Amino acid sequence: MKSTVTICHDASQTAMPYRQLAAFLPGAGIGGAGLHWSGVHFRVDAHRAAPAPLLRRALRQKLYPRRDEIQDFGVTYDELRPFFNKAEKVFGTSGTPCSIKGRVIGKESCGNPFAPDRFHRFLLPAQKRTHSAQLFAEAAKSVGYYPYDLPSANTSGPYTNTYGAQMRPCNFCGYCSGYACYMYLKASPNVNILPALR
Repeated sequence: MKSTVTICHDASQTAMPYRQLAAFLPGAGIGGAGLHWSGVHFRVDAHRAAPAPLLRRALRQKLYPRRDEIQDFGVTYDELRPFFNKAEKVFGTSGTPCSIKGRVIGKESCGNPFAPDRFHRFLLPAQKRTHSAQLFAEAAKSVGYYPYDLPSANTSGPYTNTYGAQMRPCNFCGYCSGYACYMYLKASPNVNILPALR
């Protein structure tokens, strides 16, 4: 028998089974949810790690209703940065940075302009854009948006991680989200860590 996820919004409510999981898919088996995630590999935004000043400003403007829930994370983005770097090396993260050590890389080839500043480039270049992604990027630019290639834990080229696990380049099969990757190119515990544990 499997246990279900339960949810309640505060301590006065009875926890009820969460039956319609939609995009939230709890993992099962070796690798857990790491088997069927899409591989999108953002770092947490520095502002999200320390939201209290932004929320206090919103409170003054009457945009945020409750004063008692405002607090920052227990760690800062700078404290997390070495762990993001380590994870990207284990996962073989591909992408395009926007800025490195405060210097903008380039206007046209820039990654996410809203992402936190990086100390290093990504290990692998961003995935190539499919035809539909190219059309979407052109349409987004034409109305003033900033399309960029997502940082991806789906390798864009051959890669050997810090544990010696080898990964292949993505073949664009389109079954990243919701499925295990049989090409050994999407980062997951069974691909990137289990071989070293064995």
